[in-house]
Amino acid sequence: MDKVIITTNEEGTLAIHTLAPVLFDKLDAAAAQEKLEKLIPTGGVAVDRSSIPAYSRFQEALELVDGSVQLNMDKAKTARNAELVKEIYAKLDKLDTKIIRPLGEGDTDRVAAINAQKQAIRNILANPLVAFEGGDIEELAAYTPAELEV
Repeated sequence: MDKVIITTNEEGTLAIHTLAPVLFDKLDAAAAQEKLEKLIPTGGVAVDRSSIPAYSRFQEALELVDGSVQLNMDKAKTARNAELVKEIYAKLDKLDTKIIRPLGEGDTDRVAAINAQKQAIRNILANPLVAFEGGDIEELAAYTPAELEV
């Protein structure tokens, strides 16, 4: 029996409970199904393991729809957006450190270039995914705004 039990918490996040195969090893199909049904908590559902998307980086974007687990792309974008905001602040911190030497040396051209790079990054802070045009989860996970690649 290759089933998992799915439950949902108060925030709507799914919990995927893997069942130990030893629970069902010595049971015929009917007895295994009966035992499985007793294990399912109120509000939970048993689904085939194969119905769970293989890509689960954005677990908070998984939803239970008509008895199968699906990825909600809008929620995945929200999660990726939060990741990118963290990356943006890390990049800004690095640029703050990088600007110290040119400031000390009076290199105004280099200071201006770093400040321009910082401003370009700040401009995307409100919506890092503004230029994302991909459609699938792998593209979303791999997406990095051009401003962060410099």
